[in-house]
Amino acid sequence: MEDGSTYIRGASTKRVDGRRVLLVLAWATAAVLLAVATYLTVETHQHNSGNAELRRHGVAVRVTVTGCQGISSGIGMGIEYWDCTGSFTLAGRSYSEVIHNSRTQRPTGATLDAVVVPSKPSSLSVRTARDSSYVPAIVVWLVTGLVIVGIAFGTTRPPRLQTVPARAK
Repeated sequence: MEDGSTYIRGASTKRVDGRRVLLVLAWATAAVLLAVATYLTVETHQHNSGNAELRRHGVAVRVTVTGCQGISSGIGMGIEYWDCTGSFTLAGRSYSEVIHNSRTQRPTGATLDAVVVPSKPSSLSVRTARDSSYVPAIVVWLVTGLVIVGIAFGTTRPPRLQTVPARAK
């Protein structure tokens, strides 16, 4: 029984090393933060790239709203925003696409001025949105870095000082 084991109903158990558990939880937290930071960075980049493409290659079209669907907050308490679809004609072809950058409910049959990249009809947008900020991604990257630095400093132990027994007088 001197190996740190205890016995519960005849089965041997080992003691749990609290430092190891905290280390595993810290690395799991760092991994989740890393995934979130990466996701935010990629999403912001894609959003900004789409907006830049609309500014450079977009052409004006007239869109007729064909319907709107309420998007709930996820807990069934109410509608958070509206996703509307619309039909438009571009270069003699008809399209029906989601109208991006419009979160308000629009009456069916309403017409809107919009912009679309001719080679990508799904880019239909009522306006060129502002570019998204990288600030949330940067904050999560910084927190991730701090967690990793904390793990590095938390796992290095200072050398143990040997105590010298006091001399008897």
